[in-house]
Order: sequence, then C-alpha cells, then structure tokens
Amino acid sequence: MNLASEIRQTIGDVRAAGGRVKSVALMRTDEGLRPSIVADCPDAASLLRVLVTQVKRCSEHPSIRDFARRVREKYPAPGAFGEQVHAWVQNTVEFQREPFEAFQKGPHTLKVGAGDCDCQVILAGGVAKAGGLGVRVVPFWLAPDDPRHVCCQFQHEGGGPWHWAETTIPARYGEDPFAAAKRLQVKGREDIRGRNPQGP
Repeated sequence: MNLASEIRQTIGDVRAAGGRVKSVALMRTDEGLRPSIVADCPDAASLLRVLVTQVKRCSEHPSIRDFARRVREKYPAPGAFGEQVHAWVQNTVEFQREPFEAFQKGPHTLKVGAGDCDCQVILAGGVAKAGGLGVRVVPFWLAPDDPRHVCCQFQHEGGGPWHWAETTIPARYGEDPFAAAKRLQVKGREDIRGRNPQGP
C-alpha cells in the first residue's frame, strides 16, 4: 500500500468510527515518510472502534504476518507465542506519551521504537492476531467516558481465558496491569491506577 492509500484508509477508519481527523503528520522512518493521524474521537466507544480496526489492519500487514508466522513456528504453543509477543513489544517499543491523540500503524511503531499505549496495543494485538490468538482491547477509565489507557488481552484457544498483555510497564504476561503497577510502584501513571478496567 502506498503512502496516499495508507493515509486515506486510516482517515476512513477514524471517520467510520465517528471521529474527526484534525491533521495528518508525516514522520520520517527507515521506510520513508509514514502518516500519523491526529484525531478527535467524540466518545470512548468511537476510540475503541478505531483501535479494534487498526489492530485488524496491523494483523493483515504483510511484514507483520510474516513476523508472526516466524515467531509462531519457533513457539508453536499458543501460551508461549503470547508470552513472546508480549515480551517482544515490551523490549522493543518505548512508552512515549503523546501531546494529542494520534493513530499510527503497527509497522510504524515498530520502526520508530516508541509509542503510547494505543500504538503498542495496535502492534502487539496485530502480531498476536496474525499468529492466531484471540485479541481484545480493554480500556481503563478515570471517569465515565474517559478512558486514559488501553491494554491488550490475548486468548490462547477459542472460548478459553483471556491473558493480560500490558506492555507499557514491565508487567508479567498475564498480570493484571493494576497489580503490576502496584508491585512495581509505578509513579506518574494515573492512567493505570484506581479504576476497574471493565468500565466506569
């Protein structure tokens, strides 16, 4: 997909979810210029729709599919594969806050090696989904309709339990992000403290 098509696709995803595109920032990477879409989402539901769509798009990207296939060949057991995806994103992508809400593609996050929680969810979720795991995006709420953090959960087999894959702090695979933040005594991350992640 060329740059113009990638921009149109992401803008379409944001608008289809009810969001408003404010601007398109082009960032230089090893693959050339890549878009980061700056957007306003009117509510939590529209934001989550964008993220779910972007996880799916990431899982369909040829380089992500190829990477997931190679990791899955080395770690064929679903649990081991999930652990590897989780550890890989934790060790590869630095948590970096955004001054505004921007959506960037998973391959872009990988190239720049940095991104906020939603960027990491798109990448981790995309790789996990491409490798055959179930993926869901879970918001963390500070107030009604005010999600400040998102995290992936992976499902190893259809209908089985969901496993946390918090990548923005050094949480263990399967560890509840609240429990991880408390265990690690994380400072300055009010986004993963004080609210049930299932909703307000």
